[in-house]
Amino acid sequence: YYNLKLEESLSDFDQTHTLKFAVVYEIPVGRERRFGSALPGALDAIVGGWTFSILGNYASGTPLRFTGSAIPGWNGRANRPDVNNPTSRSLLAGFDPAKFNAAAIGQGNYEDHRYIAPGLIVDHAPFTLGNAAFVLDVRDPFLRNEDISLQKTFRFRGDTRVQLRTEMFNVFNRQTYGGIITNVLDARFGQVTTVSGNRVGQIGLRLEF
Repeated sequence: YYNLKLEESLSDFDQTHTLKFAVVYEIPVGRERRFGSALPGALDAIVGGWTFSILGNYASGTPLRFTGSAIPGWNGRANRPDVNNPTSRSLLAGFDPAKFNAAAIGQGNYEDHRYIAPGLIVDHAPFTLGNAAFVLDVRDPFLRNEDISLQKTFRFRGDTRVQLRTEMFNVFNRQTYGGIITNVLDARFGQVTTVSGNRVGQIGLRLEF
């Protein structure tokens, strides 16, 4: 028989918590600011009139959808695995990012990359429907990211302006781990297989006239 209650679950794009913020701060040094109103022109061009900004983005991970083997001849959602967890243990294995080894991404049964605890989510028995919900409340690692910028506008005769801008994306060089294998038939099941989040910097010059 088919248990329709298993369809009542989180969406696979659910994010319980999301926080975004933006702060723009005019550094109060320069001819038209609180301090340094009498700065010589050359010095003001160097230290005066700068604006600092920071953007923050933080979010919970999204739920994982686990799959198993198909059932020949079954016209329905047959590739659900079984959740074998009578003692309600945590499904998480305690992944330690400090032990992540990019060279071992392709290796199966690599303990240091294990994100899902072994033995708790398994393939269903032959010709039976698995008891796992559509998605489980087991999520990708959460996202953390901060971008900063420092900019200054130089004004010339008429309406001509030049903006100097330096930006740093992911300024704290935070890594986000993901690519968790959710197919119980894969030798890498439950393992982290991707990492992203390199710090990137750039300098830009904008002319308005």
